[in-house]
Amino acid sequence: MRKSNIELAKQYYAWIVEKNINNLSELLDEEIEFVGPMSSIKKKENVLRAIEGYSQIVQNIEILESFANGEKVLLTYLLTFQNKTSRAAVQLNFKNHLIEKLELYYDPTPFINFRERIFSN
Repeated sequence: MRKSNIELAKQYYAWIVEKNINNLSELLDEEIEFVGPMSSIKKKENVLRAIEGYSQIVQNIEILESFANGEKVLLTYLLTFQNKTSRAAVQLNFKNHLIEKLELYYDPTPFINFRERIFSN
């Protein structure tokens, strides 16, 4: 039985924490679009580079709430990095059980010093 889109979204974030980029890659559509406060990126290879950089600063992600409406999933979560915690939300758009768009909502202020490390492509 296939996992629901909510389960896939939660798995995506678990793999970020585990720094398991190979498995995470299987959840992404080739034409994925990433939109966030610090950058917008298209194409799987480019998004994967950013995710790999992001995963290096992440210590933990605690999912607080999850909602689904058709092919869209919304997660709210607490992100821990460098012993700091920040609240965030993400909308993931799925197509055929692959993530085709990630749109992040968070205050980028704590991440400014990591911008180059995450988005070095």
